[in-house]
Amino acid sequence: MKFRSISSISSNDEPQDRTYLAAKEIYTTEKTFNQILHLLYVDFREHIMELKIVPDAEFEKIFSNIVQIRLFSDALLKDLEERIKAWDVQTSKIADILVTVGPFIK
Repeated sequence: MKFRSISSISSNDEPQDRTYLAAKEIYTTEKTFNQILHLLYVDFREHIMELKIVPDAEFEKIFSNIVQIRLFSDALLKDLEERIKAWDVQTSKIADILVTVGPFIK
């Protein structure tokens, strides 16, 4: 079993099985979503707070769950990344990760 850094994987080094490619696509999508959450919570939120264009009560309603969503996304991203780094074409899968998080993403 080879361990790889996701950022250092080139297309020549990647396993080419469909399961790996699907897992990597899910990872990439979650990573993008996580970056957008960060952008919303840190940059956009701070800018809106500085401008005072939304009343505080409404502002809190808008951003009330973003911290929990970000924590969930961080954990899912970490699990997916670890699985992909240690990918074994014969035995690796991500279904167990998705089943675990399934109830939270309804």
